[in-house]
Amino acid sequence: MKYLITIAVIALVLFSCTESKQKVAECSILESPKVIINKKTGAITFTENVTKVEGSNWWMGIIGQGHRMPFNENLEFDTWGVGFGNQVQPLILSDNGDVVWSEEPLRIENSDTELIVGSRDKIKVTKGGDNLKDGFLYASENYFPPSGKMPDELLFTSPQYNTWIELMYDQNQKDILKYANSIKDNDYPAGVLMIDDNWQEDYGKWNFHEGRFENPKAMMDELHSMGYKVMLWVCPFVSPDCDVYRELKSKGYFLKNKAGQPAMVNWWNGVSALLDLSNPGAKKWFTDELQRLVDEYGVDGFKLDAGDARFYTGDIELNGLSPNEHSKLYGEIGLAFPLNEYRAMWKMGGQPLAERLHDKNHNWGHLNMLIPQMLVEG
Repeated sequence: MKYLITIAVIALVLFSCTESKQKVAECSILESPKVIINKKTGAITFTENVTKVEGSNWWMGIIGQGHRMPFNENLEFDTWGVGFGNQVQPLILSDNGDVVWSEEPLRIENSDTELIVGSRDKIKVTKGGDNLKDGFLYASENYFPPSGKMPDELLFTSPQYNTWIELMYDQNQKDILKYANSIKDNDYPAGVLMIDDNWQEDYGKWNFHEGRFENPKAMMDELHSMGYKVMLWVCPFVSPDCDVYRELKSKGYFLKNKAGQPAMVNWWNGVSALLDLSNPGAKKWFTDELQRLVDEYGVDGFKLDAGDARFYTGDIELNGLSPNEHSKLYGEIGLAFPLNEYRAMWKMGGQPLAERLHDKNHNWGHLNMLIPQMLVEG
């Protein structure tokens, strides 16, 4: 009996499973019966106090905090509307095979002796086996089973080049072709070439900017002839001063504030409206725009940036979903395009989506984060 869960003053013991995989699959799941109701808001929170076996190590599905794992300090995390710039799963694992899961974002308080876990949905606690690998495999099979599909294999077999490093906001046809040629001229192989932010007319107006791209189809054809697959940067924002905004506003395709107007969201490139991807019409419009770029220009895929859960917080009506669930809706867009890349994500484990780490600064502190975060990312 290694695993102990304390609920109020009552101690319940969750039995240890044997080494048999069949018996592991039959392990009972203890769902949190302790409920806290906020008298002012009526919000319901489920909680568990998980007592840790001495010497055990614990990890949580927060990629952006992977350098702090396994937990070896007193800390608190709340993932409601927070993604730490990367992917988040509502999952906690130990190297003794313990598995903690909830369908809603988790909040934890960690100390030397216990984890206090909270969620707005039931918390499932079980023994998935005897070690970290067993626990992860149990979680994968039961909570995010593999789809059987993979992202485009080029993301794993060929170099990925990004024009942001060379051009930042000065994306233009002439310099993109110059960059692509210089790669080949220096005997590097062609691979995936990502054309980053500011190739477009405006945020939400997904046409090549005529002043910077005199013949985008010819550019795409030339890049393809050199052996590149080409991805374009996109985001879920729409600039409020462009004609596309007026069209989409009339159709009700934006998330609204409490006054019933399109919510204006501050992000790193200004203030924009945010597509409501829980609206089937808005989802279809965005997907159709991306498919049009594929059909007209031969674009091979997309770097789907932003989509962080934090952009869905504040004065926004969420239509009954959590901020994190809106982030997940953005993640589902990439399923239609095998050559995809994401940075921010909620859940979606086991799906054919390529996830990257958050940008890192040029310092030793951020360098030290790389391997721990990659290990948690898997």
